[in-house]
Amino acid sequence: MRLILIIVLCFLKAEAQSSAFKIADSLYAYGKYSDAITHYKNLPETAESFEHIAKSYNALGNYTKSISYYNLALKEAPNTQLTRFQLAKLYAQTKAYNDAKFHFLYLIDLDYKNPVYHYELGLVYLDLDDDFAAQSRLFSAYELDSTNQKVIYQLAKFHFKKNNEKTFLKYVEAGLELYPENKGLLSLIAQYYFNKDNYKTAVIQFEKLLNLNEDTAFVNEKLSWCYEKLYQDKKAISALEKTLTFEPNNSSNLFRLARLFEREEQFEKAESYYKTALQLEDQPLDKAYINLGIVLNRQNKHKEALQAFKRADYFKPNNDYIHFLIANTKAVYYADYESKIAALEQFKIKFPKSVFIKMVDYKLSELKREEFHREK
Repeated sequence: MRLILIIVLCFLKAEAQSSAFKIADSLYAYGKYSDAITHYKNLPETAESFEHIAKSYNALGNYTKSISYYNLALKEAPNTQLTRFQLAKLYAQTKAYNDAKFHFLYLIDLDYKNPVYHYELGLVYLDLDDDFAAQSRLFSAYELDSTNQKVIYQLAKFHFKKNNEKTFLKYVEAGLELYPENKGLLSLIAQYYFNKDNYKTAVIQFEKLLNLNEDTAFVNEKLSWCYEKLYQDKKAISALEKTLTFEPNNSSNLFRLARLFEREEQFEKAESYYKTALQLEDQPLDKAYINLGIVLNRQNKHKEALQAFKRADYFKPNNDYIHFLIANTKAVYYADYESKIAALEQFKIKFPKSVFIKMVDYKLSELKREEFHREK
């Protein structure tokens, strides 16, 4: 009778624990992690309960406590691979790379043929800047499962950075054959063709990324460069405008956009972007002010153009090209012939050996002829 009673009590206790686990698991499933932890902690201290507490703390973002409870779980059951795997990944996530390495190596000893263990260890070695060990682990993962897109991407990326062209292309081809929409591989192959100045092929790959909703600043900026190199300025402008929606204060791209609008003879837009870029630039470039002045002159805004050229002269003093632009602008802007001619004559005195002397002489002869006919 006593034995039966003991069995019944054990059964009831097991049922109660099972019910408590179900309640805690349900709370966890619905995102009530703190409540789940409270229920798990009321359970007997076993590897299972410790693991569930660790998972809950991890979900809350309390990684220190999560690691602590995963370690408690491993003390109770050291060969539980899933628990050790979660702990190893958590160590890697929190940049405790040596701890992560220890546990991944332990897992590989337990199950060498698991490709994920090799892959994760390869990532750890990359973070530790151990390229040789990283490549070895990633290659082992690939040998165990040649269809794993994450592994293929990491190997392709590794060889891309090392400029191992043949090996890089081999992995990209293998990966895209299995999964043509692998954004990581498409990005790498697009960059590869871009670096080779093969802009036509690079465009195809970058456009594939856009079609896969990879509508990022990086993709649009690279596309803008490709279109510009291919003399497709309207497309370059469109891509660059999209880039600026992500990075509106990128002065380099603002200068580029201004230059493209200038090439398209949309001078008002070019002026606007030059001015915006110059306001953002910590160290304004003389070339940017020169471009702004030229754009202003094309709109007959000669007074503002002179101001821009004088700013250029401030950043690059005594440059004959800048002073030629100033003199030429004055020759157009000033009303009386005497002032026009004086501006050009002053240029000749200051830069007697300039390559622009012949142009200045031609302009002077024109002005003097116009003045002569006007006086008659």
